[in-house]
Amino acid sequence: MLRFSFAVIALILIAQTSFASQPEYNFKTLASFAKLSSAAYQHEPKIKALCDELGYTLDYSATTLEAEVFYFMATDEVNRIHLVSVRGTASPVNIMVDADIQLQIDKLTGQRMHLGFAQPAQIIYKKLKQKFKPGYKIQTTGHSLGGAVAMILAMYLDKEKYIVDRVVTFGQPKVTNITGSQRFQHLNILRVVTPKDVVPLLPPLDPVNIRNLDIYWHVGDELILYHGDRYSVTGGIPAMLRAANFFTTRPGQENFSHHQMAFYLERVEEKQHESLKVPFKNDINLLNIFSSE
Repeated sequence: MLRFSFAVIALILIAQTSFASQPEYNFKTLASFAKLSSAAYQHEPKIKALCDELGYTLDYSATTLEAEVFYFMATDEVNRIHLVSVRGTASPVNIMVDADIQLQIDKLTGQRMHLGFAQPAQIIYKKLKQKFKPGYKIQTTGHSLGGAVAMILAMYLDKEKYIVDRVVTFGQPKVTNITGSQRFQHLNILRVVTPKDVVPLLPPLDPVNIRNLDIYWHVGDELILYHGDRYSVTGGIPAMLRAANFFTTRPGQENFSHHQMAFYLERVEEKQHESLKVPFKNDINLLNIFSSE
């Protein structure tokens, strides 16, 4: 419990720290990533058609045997970019992967990682690293479980000195702890979320080792998609505090529908022609969260 107690105290001390100002985002580019993440749920002919439409060539697709995680790799030869898209939860086996939330030391990165997400990421990394062309930039994307695997894949690539150009995920759950988050904060990461999607707020901590609890922590900027043209950008503690809004309510059908990739596509596409960045506001008081009253 000692590590967990110190972590909570640290959060309380810096809870009011404001998050650094973030740049505007190109929603036409984000729409392309959203389409490529959505394509991972489709059959190969539709994936190929979308890749052709967006200027990519579909090079490879496969499903990991044990975790049943589907992924594909496409290449933009003009800009010398490899794109890897990973499918989200789509089978009972995938649900078991989601539930395997123990944080364990990852051999490649040396950081504590979500065990269920790290295992398929390792398989995909070993399979694709021999297919990447020297000097090509690599982008990863995915929705839900796929976003988590895409995130860890980018960490592996960065550790092995590949050129990780960009990571864009949708409705992605957490994959590592505070230390792991800090280790990869230099990467160009954007986590796209919707306000009522609870999946990006999970898991809160590793409950397996009750003697030494460890807090999960997100990596990168968080872009919150509101209805219409509005969006906010946050990260770090303000992003973590969003979970407090769900402490007193049980997730329902609305939360489920707001996690669907189709809903993310709709929210991104409605901002392509006009978008308005608004300040992120969260009135949650962290001191009250941990109060005994």
